[in-house]
Amino acid sequence: MLPGMRAAVFDKPGTQGGTLSLRELPSEPLPPGHVRVRMKFAPIHPSDRLYIAGTYGKAPERWPAVPGFEGVGTVVEARGLLGRFLKGRRVCVLAAGSGTWAEEVIVPARRVIPIPAGLSDEQAATFFINPATALALTRHVHMLRAGEWVVQTAANSQVGRMVIRLGKAAGFRTINLVRRPEQIDPLRSLGGDVCLVHDAETADPESLRSQIEAQVGKAPLRAAIDPVGGPLGSTVFSLLGEGGLFVAYGSLDSRPLAIPSRSLIAGDRRVEGFWLGPWMERKSLPAKIALIREMRRFHQEKVFETQVTATHPLADVQTALQQAERSGGKILLDLR
Repeated sequence: MLPGMRAAVFDKPGTQGGTLSLRELPSEPLPPGHVRVRMKFAPIHPSDRLYIAGTYGKAPERWPAVPGFEGVGTVVEARGLLGRFLKGRRVCVLAAGSGTWAEEVIVPARRVIPIPAGLSDEQAATFFINPATALALTRHVHMLRAGEWVVQTAANSQVGRMVIRLGKAAGFRTINLVRRPEQIDPLRSLGGDVCLVHDAETADPESLRSQIEAQVGKAPLRAAIDPVGGPLGSTVFSLLGEGGLFVAYGSLDSRPLAIPSRSLIAGDRRVEGFWLGPWMERKSLPAKIALIREMRRFHQEKVFETQVTATHPLADVQTALQQAERSGGKILLDLR
C-alpha cells in the first residue's frame, strides 16, 4: 500500500465545515477481520454536516476525525475468512470509527456490502443510508399497507423521493409537503399522490388540514414521517388522527417540537424517533440479509435512484459542502 493517503479531517466541531482541512494521513496496518477499501465516491448527507458541526448526537471516536458515513470503493486488502471473499470486489462501505471522505478506509468486513454489477459508482455511493431509511420507515416502522396514506415533510429530499417511488411500487399513498412551488411538478411526475406547498412559519395549520381533506377526504391520518422538526413537524403531528404515529428521523430545524401533552393522551397518538444505525443493530442477521436483498431489488428497479447534482474532487470539499447546504440533489466527493 502507499505510505499515506489524503483525507478530509477536522480537529474540533465547527459549523459549515469551517474546521475541515485536507491532510495526508498514514496508511495503517490492517487488523484481523477487516478490509482495506480504496474509495471511489462518497456522498455528503445532512447527517455528515451535523457530525462535523458537533450536533449529530454521536461524537468521533478519535481526533483528528474523518467525516463520511458511507461510500463506494474496491476491497484491495483483506484479513479473515469473510474478507477473502470480498477482495477485489466493489462494495458499499458503512463507516466504523473513521469516515469515508478519504482515499482509503479500513472497516470490519461485516461493514461492507457487495454492489450489483448494473449499478453505477455514483449510485452505489448512496446504496445504503437513504434507501434503508425509506424502506425501514414505510415498510417496517409504519408497516404501510396498500391504500394507506403517509404524510411526509421535506418530500423533495432524496429520502422523500424514494418514499414516493416506494409508494407507487407497494401501493401506499403519499402526502408530500415542500417549501417551494417549483418543487411540486417534479414530485408529481415521480408519482406523489398529493403535493402541497406549506410554510409553517406563516401559514395556519388548519389551512393545511383543509387542503389535505379536500384531496383525500376526512378519514384520519395515522402515519407521518418528518426529518425537519420545529414548527413544521409540530403542524404535521397535529394532522394525525386517533392512533396516529409521528416518526422523526432528522432535525433540519434545530427548534423543538411543540406538542401538547393532552393531544398525546386523549388521541392515543405517539411520537417516536428513528435512527438507522441503532435500528439496524437490533436486527438479526437473517433480517439484515433480507433487508439488503430487498434494497438490491429496488435499486435495480430504480426505486432507490439518487438524484446526483454535482461531483467534486476531495480537494474541493469546502465548495462541495457549501453546495450540499443549498442543493436539492446529492453532492458526491470524487476520491479517485
